Amino acid sequence: MAGARSVPVLDFRFADEEDVDDIVRVVNDAFAGPDHSFRAGPRLARPLVVEDTDRPGQARWLLLETPAPEENVVASVRLQLDDDAGLGRGKMAILTALAVHPDWRGKGVGSLLLRKCEASSRGLGCRSISIDLPMSAESVQSWLSRRGWKQLGGGLWEGDGYDRAMNYVTYVRDLTCKPGSGAPISAPASSVVADPSPGSSTVADAGIALGLATSMAELLGSLPPAGAADAAGSALPAPAQAPAAPPRPPAAAASGTGGEDLEGLLGQLMSQLQTESGRAQFTALATAEEANSFGKPV
Repeated sequence: MAGARSVPVLDFRFADEEDVDDIVRVVNDAFAGPDHSFRAGPRLARPLVVEDTDRPGQARWLLLETPAPEENVVASVRLQLDDDAGLGRGKMAILTALAVHPDWRGKGVGSLLLRKCEASSRGLGCRSISIDLPMSAESVQSWLSRRGWKQLGGGLWEGDGYDRAMNYVTYVRDLTCKPGSGAPISAPASSVVADPSPGSSTVADAGIALGLATSMAELLGSLPPAGAADAAGSALPAPAQAPAAPPRPPAAAASGTGGEDLEGLLGQLMSQLQTESGRAQFTALATAEEANSFGKPV
C-alpha cells in the first residue's frame, strides 16, 4: 500500500546481565519528559535490572535491538508472570517500563515490541497480558485501544518513588483470542499471525503454536477420552490416523515456511492431544519450553 510505514528490521530477545546499562539508558531517556515529572528520580534504577537479569525467574526483560554488528538496544520492557491473576483469568503477563528510545519513535518499534510480548506471553501459557499507565497518558491509552487492549480498573501511585500521587489506569489484552480480533482461538491456524509486518521472524509463530496448543491441551484435558460419551450423550470424535512418531515440537515452526508449517503443526497437535499419551507428551514439552525461557518451570 502506498505510503505504508516500513518497520525497521530489529532483533527480539531476552536480556542478560550485559544489557543492564542499555536498558537503564533506554528507559530513563524514554521517560525523561514532563509527562513523568511526578517521579522523584529516574524512572529506573540499575540495581532493579541487575536483580532481574542475575536471577531469571518470574520476571525477565525483553529487548529490540539493531542487527549485528551494531546491536544497539532501541526498546525494552519488563515482563513478569503472575500464576494466578484472579477473577478466573489464570496466568497473566504483566508489562512494566515499556520504553522506546526517543530517536526511534514514530517508526512502529513500539507496536513491534508489543506484538512480540503478546506472542511470547501466549507461548508461555498466559491467558491475558496487562500494563499500568498514568491516567494522563491519553495518547498511549488510545494506542493500546487500537491494538485490542481494554481498560480494566486502575489505582493510585504514591510512595517514596514519587514527588506526588498519580492516578493510573490498567489496560488488559485477552490472549485466548487470535491476534487482531475477538475470534476464538479455534479459528484456522493459517490466519493466526503475531507480527504481520513483511520479513517478520517465524519464531513468533512457534510462540503462538505453543500458546494455542496449551489452550487446546487445557480444553482436551477436561474432556473424556476420544469416543467416550459425555453427560449429554455426545462423544468426542475418534482421532484421525495419528502419525506413529511423536508430534513435531512447536519450535520446529521457526525453521519452516511460516503459516503453512504452523497449520500443519497444529493439525498434528489436535490429533495427538485427543489421546492420553499425546497430552502427556505435550505437558512435558510445555514445561520444558517455559523452563528454557525463564530459567525454571513457571
